[in-house]
Amino acid sequence: MEQKIIFYTFLTLFLFILVISIVNTKPDIQGYIMEVQGNRILLAEGIPFKKYEEIKGKTVEDIDKNEENISLIYLIYSGKQKLEKGDNIKVWTKGGIDQSYPAQGYAKKIKVIINE
Repeated sequence: MEQKIIFYTFLTLFLFILVISIVNTKPDIQGYIMEVQGNRILLAEGIPFKKYEEIKGKTVEDIDKNEENISLIYLIYSGKQKLEKGDNIKVWTKGGIDQSYPAQGYAKKIKVIINE
């Protein structure tokens, strides 16, 4: 009887920790979509809306030449969600991010942020 109590106590604790870890997963990246090309998006990471407004019409080459400290990332996303240029998004990645410029990676989940 005592072994059952110990077993169920550990099982409950394990399930509680598992649920907490799933619920509290934070996005890996947040930023504004600069362009959408099929299932590939270009994301300007971690910039405020005002900065996005300043660079939204520029090419990658223009940003690379003229803007410092703007992290650009190409992400492949095969979800069905409709994404548009200018969307502020949170991204959960799968695998790593290649550190080229722009960086490259795969998105497993994207959430569009509204009025945040």
